[in-house]
Amino acid sequence: VLVFLNAMSVGIQYSLPRQLLPALSSGRLLLSVMFLDPWQAVTSNLLLSPLFTYASLANESIDALSIFLAIMNEAFFLLLSSLVCFYLDASLRRQESSTMKMEAKTKEAEANMTAAQKLL
Repeated sequence: VLVFLNAMSVGIQYSLPRQLLPALSSGRLLLSVMFLDPWQAVTSNLLLSPLFTYASLANESIDALSIFLAIMNEAFFLLLSSLVCFYLDASLRRQESSTMKMEAKTKEAEANMTAAQKLL
């Protein structure tokens, strides 16, 4: 699903004016964050990055500077999306771990309370 949605955004990028490309990048970042596997999100964006770079050059004259800027734009997006995806994944794993520890402590406290009630 993620690869399909990213491939659709490549097609959309051909018809968008340059002023709306930041909105498309924000949408791509949102798609990457919504999927729970950061490796899949980063890999699909990485595999489609040449198409995104080519699509960003489709409506302008191609010279060395515009090619360089398009490549740097895509590299910056890949770096930013990777950082966001992996940071969120690590945060969710940390939160899940602390929740599991809290549940274990709660069960232990309930067991101690039950043992104390039996003694009384």
